[in-house]
Amino acid sequence: MLSRRPPHPGDDPVLRYNAYIVSGILDFAQALELPTGPARTAALASWLQSLYPPGLRKPILVGGAAVELYTGGAYTTADLDFVGSAPAQVAKELKDAGFRKTGRHWAQEEAQVFLEFPESELEPPSEPVELLLNFCSTADRSSSFPLKG
Repeated sequence: MLSRRPPHPGDDPVLRYNAYIVSGILDFAQALELPTGPARTAALASWLQSLYPPGLRKPILVGGAAVELYTGGAYTTADLDFVGSAPAQVAKELKDAGFRKTGRHWAQEEAQVFLEFPESELEPPSEPVELLLNFCSTADRSSSFPLKG
């Protein structure tokens, strides 16, 4: 079941996709039954991460699919990009689900699901990044918080 709730302090950031929370681990077939959009994208990402046993680093969703979740579907994409790798036991699960590997890409053509693992690690930015976050509490009032890192 998919539910939408705001993130809470202490939530595991690897398991939280914006405000889309997947409760219960969906299998691949259940994720495919969802309509195209951020809920389906979150379910597919959660399903992929569920293939990783404890002790193995779960891949991080990046790229267009992460933007799709962040924007609540205002931006859409056709694939899911992850920073990480697919070790042998995960690769077997992907193959069992009908995925075929070509280079860094995994395709399940019948379901039109495309996964990519472009990098195994996130690179630190070469220059500091400044973000400006806007939080609107009412229609006529907002607060901005600059972050530097």
